[in-house]
Amino acid sequence: MADFFAPKPRAGRVAPEPGLGSIPENRDAPATLPRPKEDQFDSKEHVAEAVDAYVAAQSFRPALARAVASAARNVPELRDDVYDHVLTALRRTPSRGWPLLCVVALTCPPATDGCRRKVDAALTCASADYTRYALFVHEVLGAVASPPSEQNIAAFDMRPPSVLSVTLVDGESLVEALPVAPWVDCAAVARHLVTTRLRLTDARRSTFGLFFADNGRPLHRSEFVGDVHESAFVFKRILRFLHEPSRSDDVLFERLNFLQCEDDVLNEGRLPIPRKDAGALAALSLLATMGAATPIRVEDLAALTEDLSIGECYPPAYEGEEPLTLASLAAPHVAAFRKLDARALHRAFVDRCRARPLYGAHVFEVDVVGGLDAPGAYRLAVGSRGLALLDDDDVFGVDCRYAVGDVASWASTGDSVEVRFREAAPLLVESAQARGIVAALDVCIKRLGVVVEEPSQRRDWTAHGLFAAEEGAEESKGD
Repeated sequence: MADFFAPKPRAGRVAPEPGLGSIPENRDAPATLPRPKEDQFDSKEHVAEAVDAYVAAQSFRPALARAVASAARNVPELRDDVYDHVLTALRRTPSRGWPLLCVVALTCPPATDGCRRKVDAALTCASADYTRYALFVHEVLGAVASPPSEQNIAAFDMRPPSVLSVTLVDGESLVEALPVAPWVDCAAVARHLVTTRLRLTDARRSTFGLFFADNGRPLHRSEFVGDVHESAFVFKRILRFLHEPSRSDDVLFERLNFLQCEDDVLNEGRLPIPRKDAGALAALSLLATMGAATPIRVEDLAALTEDLSIGECYPPAYEGEEPLTLASLAAPHVAAFRKLDARALHRAFVDRCRARPLYGAHVFEVDVVGGLDAPGAYRLAVGSRGLALLDDDDVFGVDCRYAVGDVASWASTGDSVEVRFREAAPLLVESAQARGIVAALDVCIKRLGVVVEEPSQRRDWTAHGLFAAEEGAEESKGD
């Protein structure tokens, strides 16, 4: 019978190099495994030691996390052992185990179905604090790639990963589950969606960005979705120029531009439309939706209820009007526009919207606390032409305008935003959407991250474009 209490021979001694003389043995030193160079773990013992050291370290250790992931990738026989040790660490110290599981999952999947089932079970049992990590692992598990850089892995110590649900303005799903690593900012997400999902070629494709689905606030291009709690977003243009053409060689770009204008006018009511133009826009919207099935007679238009009512084709300000009244405004235009194809209808709608001074502006509910003789509740419009303060009860009432050339700088602290002008007194506002105001100012006034250029041919990003280490950043230059 083996004596398990017998002293074990020391192992892992490193023999002195020839010519350096003898190195006296330190009998008090603990027996340790030889530590290979980083990314060269080649045994179960080395992996176990590395995972234990990673978990026990007082500070986050990106280098160790990368070494563990590299071992799983470079030595296929160790993959299941790596996952077993990581799952043990996850149960013991979730705050360290979940980031490590994400890094390993980005690098390679388990080698066997049995180990994969263990990982799936761990994902299912994730607590509410680590749901985002579990969703991320579920989406990325399966590919074999180089492990993320140490710099990128360090981002796991600052924020969790995310899995986004992104729709277009009309509610059509653009991507249901997009995994986004914690080092990827909103600008990179937008580039990925434009390049791989929509494949837009229009020179204005860099004007698209992410908006919160619940309140419509634009996200700053340097924001990280891991820093916010929401996971549902809308993808649309964050900057539109008043005098830009509605025509484009990119059919999809024209359609997306139309959908955003339609949403501004008919759903949000943020673009003031005179009554004389409301009937024409209603007719264009009806024809774009129903095509040849659009009724011509006033009575038939007023009777629409099944899929689309006549009231839905007008701004919210017309909500209380009778269907017959609204139908009589639209009917002459339906007859006039009936022969236009879908693309011409989209262009005609956008052209009429571009004629309005607030076209493309972002509108925020604010309390003006400084800079006006009459402080109080207003709507702050931020667009490519500058800023405007709108009366809170009447979107047609513009109380004050600031041209884009008059805006000198701005700063934000908490819910407060101060905009400084070259001549006028500084404007100080408070708003729950202060970060959205700053995001709109940065894009619309400074044009940060917006490069309108001629389309160029680039190699498409892979499905890993949002968590690849460096390749995506190089390919995205100029977008």
